[in-house]
Amino acid sequence: MRNSILFLVSVWCFISCGNPEKKQAAPVDTATATSNTEHGQDYCYEMLEHGDSVRLSYRLSPDHLILGRLDYLLAEKDANRGSVQGFLKGDTLILEYIFKSEGVESSREVAFLMKGDTLEEGYGPQQEKAGKMLFEDHSKITFGQGIILRQCK
Repeated sequence: MRNSILFLVSVWCFISCGNPEKKQAAPVDTATATSNTEHGQDYCYEMLEHGDSVRLSYRLSPDHLILGRLDYLLAEKDANRGSVQGFLKGDTLILEYIFKSEGVESSREVAFLMKGDTLEEGYGPQQEKAGKMLFEDHSKITFGQGIILRQCK
């Protein structure tokens, strides 16, 4: 729990302190939000095919922070169920995924690219840092070659 709080504080500092490039976050399409409140917007995306299912539901706060849940239920593999926390940078969700598989808690960074009413999972080289698997370089994440989530119905 302490690590989660420290992560959120560091994300907040990263966003608040700014970046010399000062990139504007992409406008969020409220038409894809499942609900809209003063505390943020709720979103839900899923993939259901060939006995596999992946579901990502999250709340995007007005300051582009994300808290939610991500479950991978892939056929003939152990289920991974867990929470996500992170931020929206442009049109990309950068998330820490904390999950349990076979009773062991793990953490890895995941990324999703927003394209219309879909999210494309990103892949790229990762390395372990402080017990977490993190992308080596966010600019080298590739999208569109794997899991594509569609807005929940």
